Amino acid sequence: MPSRRTVLAGVVGPTVGSAGCLGVGATDPPHGETWLADYHVYSLHAEAHTVDVAVRLDGEQVHRESYDVAAYDGDGTVENGTGYVNDWPRRQGRFVVTARLDDGPTRHFDSAASYERDVPCTRVGIRVDETGRLGIWTTTNCDDLDTTPPTDE
Repeated sequence: MPSRRTVLAGVVGPTVGSAGCLGVGATDPPHGETWLADYHVYSLHAEAHTVDVAVRLDGEQVHRESYDVAAYDGDGTVENGTGYVNDWPRRQGRFVVTARLDDGPTRHFDSAASYERDVPCTRVGIRVDETGRLGIWTTTNCDDLDTTPPTDE
């Protein structure tokens, strides 16, 4: 029966030697590229809020806007936010959407961190919930849009 030292040398040596090869490096292929079709901001909270939104495409800021979102009146319809915003280049890439509530909590959506593969289209919802907390949700359902591959540069 081999000694514990022999077993450890056989396991630890190759593991430590290959440690640099197992990490995610700069040569890994990109993933998570998408076309950010649009976002919208709305609130279900009984108080008014300010929501700041920034969009980055492949590391470059391509959009920034601040919205004063009215209090939700509780009637079942949400008409206190924005329409669908999409004033950035129409092309595939790594998108990061950052939203900040009342100069406080910040939330992020990063397509590369969220998707293990490229997806044709993403839509983002930025919501202040009933308790006043900020959240971001996404969908890849763009059936009502022209999803011909974007070509803007």
